Amino acid sequence: ATPPSIGSCSTFSTRYQRLLALDKEVEDKYDPAIKSEMETAAHRTNDMVRLLTLLNAIFVPLSFVAGFFGMNHEYLPGVGEIFGIQGVWFLMAGMAMMVSGLLTWFDKSGWLAM
Repeated sequence: ATPPSIGSCSTFSTRYQRLLALDKEVEDKYDPAIKSEMETAAHRTNDMVRLLTLLNAIFVPLSFVAGFFGMNHEYLPGVGEIFGIQGVWFLMAGMAMMVSGLLTWFDKSGWLAM
């Protein structure tokens, strides 16, 4: 086998330099499109996280109140009293007011606008 000649090394070097230049050109050409796609994906993710946060802000307090007053104990407020059923309706009205108040606050804050 004959050793590689100097001419083939310079040809390889020239082709390698052209390949590097082409790689840089392609990177410069498509980099804005890739960044734009990544920003769009990040924006969609932020919208989903915001929506999930708003849902949690509404349903966690409701779950706490419903869980607390849904327990079967004698000594909870309203249990065994004459006006016990009215207390339940008062509690339901309070929960509905809490949800409507949170939705109003979120809307005025601009958090519901997607």
